Amino acid sequence: MRKEGAFLMGLVTGLALGVIFAPYSGKEIRNLISRRAQESLDDLVATGQRVGSHLKDSVTEQIDQVVEIVAAAKEGYEGSKAWRAETEGVQKVRK
Repeated sequence: MRKEGAFLMGLVTGLALGVIFAPYSGKEIRNLISRRAQESLDDLVATGQRVGSHLKDSVTEQIDQVVEIVAAAKEGYEGSKAWRAETEGVQKVRK
């Protein structure tokens, strides 16, 4: 019970001091809070857009690299098939 009483006494004291020494009126505080919340939201949206743009660029770059790798692998495979066909033809001629 003592902890609760001490907590309530601290709460009341804090509220009283806050009201006495408050630098702004309630309306000014609400406007300040609203303005700062809007600024924070705007910053969050801008950051999200930057991150999204960077992520999109990174994904596009990775896709391009994969396409190049697949094309090179396909070219290598086709070259390998042609090489095998040529060597098999040479082996048949030798027999």
